[in-house]
Amino acid sequence: MHTPPEHQPEPARSPAPDPTAAATGELLAAVTEVVLRNAPDRASLMSAGADAPLPEHGFDSLRVVRLLVDLEETLGVTFPSDAVTAETFRSVRAITDVLKASGAAPAAPPAG
Repeated sequence: MHTPPEHQPEPARSPAPDPTAAATGELLAAVTEVVLRNAPDRASLMSAGADAPLPEHGFDSLRVVRLLVDLEETLGVTFPSDAVTAETFRSVRAITDVLKASGAAPAAPPAG
């Protein structure tokens, strides 16, 4: 009796790099750096992650205005006027999502 050779599964292929994901990652990293630079407690916010509520980490309205200006100057972006809301500045990820939706991309890596 002849047994057929075992069928070897094809090796998994890694998906092609997604340029959109790379750009989003770069934007998230750039926004994170600027937010951390403006954070009253950098260590606490760093350990909390991109979805941490900024108001819970010391971002009051005055600090948010300073953050907005710093983001625009550092990243070379402009926030749409209808996006300058508490919801936009609730977390690093929310800021990144608004900038991504508006077509913004960091002009240059943030200064360390």
